[in-house]
This record gives sequence, C-alpha cells and structure tokens, in this order.
Amino acid sequence: MELGAEARLCVRCRGVKSLCRRPTCPILIKFESHLAVSTKLLGRTLFGATPPEVLVGSKLWPQATIGPLLTPIKEDVRKLSEPSLLYGRSLDDVVALRSQLVRSTFKSHVKAARKSSKLLDLTRELSISSEPVDVEASFKKPLKPVLKFDDTLAPSGMSGSLTDLKVVGNVSAPSKVESLVDDRDVRAATAVRELYEYGISNYYIVRLLSLGLLGVPKDRVLVPSRWSITAIDSILSNGLAKRIADFDELNEVHVFSQSHLGNHYEVVLAPGPLSYEMVEIWLPNSVFMPNAKSAFIGSDHETWRGRVDFSKAGGGYYAMKLPVYEYLHKIRRQAFAFVLREVSSEYYVAIGSWKMREALREVFKRPPRKFNSIDEALKDVSSRVFTPFEKWFKRASLLRSYLSQAKLIKFINRMKGGYQ
Repeated sequence: MELGAEARLCVRCRGVKSLCRRPTCPILIKFESHLAVSTKLLGRTLFGATPPEVLVGSKLWPQATIGPLLTPIKEDVRKLSEPSLLYGRSLDDVVALRSQLVRSTFKSHVKAARKSSKLLDLTRELSISSEPVDVEASFKKPLKPVLKFDDTLAPSGMSGSLTDLKVVGNVSAPSKVESLVDDRDVRAATAVRELYEYGISNYYIVRLLSLGLLGVPKDRVLVPSRWSITAIDSILSNGLAKRIADFDELNEVHVFSQSHLGNHYEVVLAPGPLSYEMVEIWLPNSVFMPNAKSAFIGSDHETWRGRVDFSKAGGGYYAMKLPVYEYLHKIRRQAFAFVLREVSSEYYVAIGSWKMREALREVFKRPPRKFNSIDEALKDVSSRVFTPFEKWFKRASLLRSYLSQAKLIKFINRMKGGYQ
C-alpha cells in the first residue's frame, strides 16, 4: 500500500526533523502517553475505572465495534473525559490525558440493542451511570497503541479486544435517565429533548443514544458515536429553534470572538428571522492541511425553514450551531447567526468536536461587542481573521443575501422618508 504524502513526511521525519512545521509532534506525544499508561497495566487485565465513556464505531456498519473507555487510574477520572474539564488545557495536555483512556472493544450487530448479551448489557449498565465506576476488564491479547485522531471523536489511547468485563463499583443514574431508558412508548428524539430540558448534558445523552437505550424498543439500534454526537446536536438545536422562532428579533448587531487551541471563532448575531450560516477556513499546516499552499474554505447554512440537504453539513456545523441556539434561547431573541471558524497551524492534532461546542459556550458567557450595522461588525471581525475578507466572504452566501436585503430595506426606508 502506497503511503500518502503526510505519511511519507512522517516516515522521513520520525518526530525529529520538524518537517511538518508543527510545534510538537503529535505522534511522539501520544507514544509518550501510551508509555505512561502501559507501565500501570498488568498483562491482559486492567483494574481501573470508566469516566464513564463509551465508543461505538461506524467502520463495520451494520456491525459495530463497541466498548467502554477504561483507565488504570481511579482518582479524578472525570478530567480525562469531561469536556468542561478538558477545556482550557493545551493540546499536549488534552492528548496526554485522553491517551490514558484504553478503548476496550467487542463486536455486535447494531440490532443487538433489542436483545440481551453479557458484554453489551454490562457496557450499557456503565453508560447509564452519571459517576465514574470501578471495573475489571480482561483482553484477548496484550493492549496495543493505536494512533487515531479525529475531528469529531475525542482521541483515546491503547486498544484491546475485550473478553470479560466486571462492574466492581456502584452505578448511579438520575431518576429521569432511568425512567426514559425504561419507557417503552417515548420516541428517541422526544426522550433526547426531555433529558436535555431536565438538565442532562448532551455528552451524557450521546452515550444513551449510541447504545440504543432510548426510544421504542422495537426501533432501538446501536448508533455509531460520531453519528450520535451530530444527531444530538441537531435534535437539540432544532428543538430550541421552534421556541426561538416565537421570540422578538435582536435589535442590534452583536459580535463575539474567541481563540482556543489554534481555532479562532467569530460569531455575528444580527436582527432578522432565525437563520444560521457557518464558514470554515483551514489554513496551510493545520492538522488536515499539512502540505497545502493555500487555505481551504467551506460553508453551509440554513434559513428559518431549516435545512434541505442534510448530507452536506459536517459535525462541526452542528457542534457550533447548538451553543448559538442555546444562547439565543437564553436571551429570548431570534437573529441571523453567522459563525466563522479559522483553523491555524497551532491546531496540529485533531481532538474532537467538543472543542468547538465548548469554545462557543464559553464565549457566550462574556458580553458582546455591539454595533449599529452589520457592515461595522464585519469590519471588526475582519480585523481578527488572518484570511482576507474577500476570500471568505464570497463563500458566505447567506451573509451576502442578508447584506443585500439589509441595503434594500435601508433604501426603502429612505424613499419612504423622502415622500413624507
């Protein structure tokens, strides 16, 4: 098999020559973390805990590779998994912490969610818990390091085929979770919204949906984690949209800015019916653009009518949409929402979509900069974005339409004034 350009570069470099121009070699970071974990593992057995966190793979669909993420560490396990605790750490720290999680795996058909089997039942028991749980796991072979980074899923460390699993600690879950897991009549989307309104985090709900624990029993299936993450973001933001549509429009233009882990975000909220557009810029030497000479610019949007083509939008689109809609719901206003994400070479290893969701949630905790017009707001935004305005603006079709409409309304108002 022929290696791709990036792989050939890594083979030549071996983490020594800095040929990729990234500040730190992600491969070496991960191997160093694996080494720290491996010294605590004895043979093929792991005594430790789960945060809890579970991964359901999509590669073999409709077969699924499932398993809880485990760690030999028992103290302060949450910091390895909880996005709110990972937020604010450096990329090196995030990778080092996440690499202390061992991905245990076993295979099952997606429809096995409607039946009972030992490993699946125990995994589901762990996933329902709201607190870390002590476990004992046995593996078919000694654990091996697997170098996988993803912009939807958070990274994990070693991986091993699970042969036995014992729940040693106590499993505790909110009564609302237990009630909806046991409910045989509530549809999955309804259960998702009910849990969210009750105060259950979207990350917790992802576990439940992934393991087929929500919905009418005959329809329950195992859902790959990457699909569940995006589905939960979509279900929750669409539910919020129905409420936001009844609110008054924002009466001025608000701008929020945030830089986090090599990702820069600009959010513009402007008066108008609820709509959403995202423009994403990947600069050369960022994690998926190692040898590019120019930036990649992509975009997607939806009007107040909602999306038409669901196949286009990626996980990042929905990961940033949810916190925007959460904020609009909180301030009880609807608006045209424009989000720009620019990814620099500082983002040298993919760590999952949680970083986008949490970065925007964090930025909305701060007061916005306020402007009388969107033209002024865009000038402010452009001053903090590396990519020239004209390059990304031509990809922002909804923003261009909004500006044209705003100018038309301004012209009509001037004409009305002239006739008075």
